[in-house]
Amino acid sequence: MFKDFTISIGGSPSLEYNFHHNVLITPTTTFNEYFNEVSEVVNNKLEHGYSYEVIEYYKVKVWNMDLMKNSKIKLYNKGKIDFLGYRNFSTSACNLGLNISPINVDKSTNNFATMDIETMDIKGIQTPVAISTCNGFKLNDSKIFIIDHILLKTDSELAVNNLWKQYFDYIIKNNNNLIFAHNLGSFDGYFLYKALVNHFDPIIVNCLIDESKSFISVSLNINNNIIVWKDSIRIFPMSLDKLCKLFGCSAPLRSASSESLEGKLSNYDIRFNDISLFNSAKLWGNFKKYALQDAISLYQALITAQAIYFNNYNIDITSIFSSPTLSLKIFRSKFLNYPIPILFKGVDEFVRQGYFGGGTDFYKAYATKIKYYDINSLYPNAMKNDMPFELLKYHKNMFGIKLENFFGDIE
Repeated sequence: MFKDFTISIGGSPSLEYNFHHNVLITPTTTFNEYFNEVSEVVNNKLEHGYSYEVIEYYKVKVWNMDLMKNSKIKLYNKGKIDFLGYRNFSTSACNLGLNISPINVDKSTNNFATMDIETMDIKGIQTPVAISTCNGFKLNDSKIFIIDHILLKTDSELAVNNLWKQYFDYIIKNNNNLIFAHNLGSFDGYFLYKALVNHFDPIIVNCLIDESKSFISVSLNINNNIIVWKDSIRIFPMSLDKLCKLFGCSAPLRSASSESLEGKLSNYDIRFNDISLFNSAKLWGNFKKYALQDAISLYQALITAQAIYFNNYNIDITSIFSSPTLSLKIFRSKFLNYPIPILFKGVDEFVRQGYFGGGTDFYKAYATKIKYYDINSLYPNAMKNDMPFELLKYHKNMFGIKLENFFGDIE
């Protein structure tokens, strides 16, 4: 079984993106066979804006292969099993070859749900004690799952497992295929991923993480149905409180049952983090209201945002992963009229030798009776002109070639 799948992105310093895409292999599996299994998630990551740079190599870390004599896919290195699968220096970032191409706008929006996890300090370890979910404004579209606090005191592991089982059974039964969590990457995702691999075969659990080891998304492929959790804070990088205020969701919202569904109005109470919470009926009631409110207010904010972006740009926020990917998709669907070519590695490396940043020196300037000139928007102006992108001919020197007749890059 593969443990980690990484691509190395060229540049200085080089970056590595870890896909954590688990795939079962055999002693005769080749790298190409493995790559065919993971190529969709690789292209999906690149497609959604995390990098359009040159991929230098793939690195695959595996486990449970000590007894497998598979020279096609592994290389022993100081007791660690790594594989470096080199490929051509091009990119399939857009799945259409060597370019960033226009794409179609979204024709409709997808349904989604939200979730929030509340944890408590149990013997020095933050432990999930409540999971709330919402897939609509009405109270009957929202639900909170509470840990068995009696069992928690005697067998915390079993209590947590039972809590997650209730949540998973609910979302599978209700066909919640896309779920947003605010701060999945650095908080909720750790608890979610651990729970998924404990409850299901790890083969059907996948996740997309970035170079900082934060979750981009987590997915469960069960019964020919894929459930995906995404991080809404990547799209709207702000606190839930600010997100609700941004989209006008802080005022109470009346449901069909005339019960008040408030936005993010109450703050976290530090007493929610202690097990003594269960001994106070009033405090316990406030905790449950707070926990459920987080999932509801997140849903309110995101459903409002979804309407705004679809009405203005025909882009569904459920189809993207972050604010950069949102802006890129808007650009490619609304403003990009023809493909932008991407250079091959050799040409790219040659051209990059001429890339220099602007001056960063600091001067305390003083002058009298002068005229001062500056050029604004020089880069955008240059981008309006024709740019060479395909290597047609190479000259060892420029003897006999007039610069006014030459179009290309010169060292």
